[in-house]
Amino acid sequence: MKKILVFLITLALLLQMGGTLAFAEDGEQTATLTVVYKAEELLFDGLEISLFRVADIGADGAYTLSGDFKDYPVDVKVVKSQEEWRTIATTLTAYIVADGISPAATVKTDEEGKAVFEGLSKGLYLVYGVQSEKNDLIYSFESFFSSLPRPDADGNPQYEVTALPKHTTHVPEPDELEYKVVKQWKDSSSDKRPTSIEIEIFKDGKTVETQTLSAENNWSYSWKAADDGSKWTVVERNIAENYTVSVTEEDTAFIVTNTFKTVIPLPPMGDVAVVWPYVLALFSVGAILMLLSVGIKRKAND
Repeated sequence: MKKILVFLITLALLLQMGGTLAFAEDGEQTATLTVVYKAEELLFDGLEISLFRVADIGADGAYTLSGDFKDYPVDVKVVKSQEEWRTIATTLTAYIVADGISPAATVKTDEEGKAVFEGLSKGLYLVYGVQSEKNDLIYSFESFFSSLPRPDADGNPQYEVTALPKHTTHVPEPDELEYKVVKQWKDSSSDKRPTSIEIEIFKDGKTVETQTLSAENNWSYSWKAADDGSKWTVVERNIAENYTVSVTEEDTAFIVTNTFKTVIPLPPMGDVAVVWPYVLALFSVGAILMLLSVGIKRKAND
């Protein structure tokens, strides 16, 4: 009975700690990431693939932007879907272009369309998107994230990871395309917003123009360009305090969204809120003790 009691108390405390021990440090073990560039039966050799380490992984499994990315107002802590990860990848890819960030590693795909990155430390990595033209089609492989190591179905870390990036195809047309950038806000009221924001527009990694968006132009700007397979990206500069930024790409439209971060002040020293985690832990242990007590009494009465 004593052994059971000790086990249950320990379990309650671990649950209260959020299960952080499940993400034990991996020491110096490194990982290998293999990215396969394939579309239908086509293999893409000779592509230059760049890899960026964008975030650290905490003991609780949470991501924190690090290195060249640590100061960007992009939220990677609370991500609920793959679509949100795609938006974050688009956002950080644009900053890589705008600020000329150097990759952690660059390799070329082999005859099987494989790019192999070896000796990678634990972290969250972004594989930079590329384009290639075959059979009069433009194949665009999007940027994507890979967490290393990656947990398998049982939660065990995998250090040999293979990924196949998503791709789209496009047939260039002789007519010009119309591009558009639109500003959206996610906040409770407009009094927190700046009166205008600054957008930089890039074509194939080179600055084309800078535009100011405000209520006067309905927080949007449009331009036309030849449909020649060029890669367009946009970034927002001088983002307002307490806002994060995300960029979503929809065909030829870029949606730049600023989300207001709710700031929760820390309780002062001695505040009762500080002790709530411990109260909850003790409550869990107390509940277990009560259940054990009832079980012992029933056994005694039998």
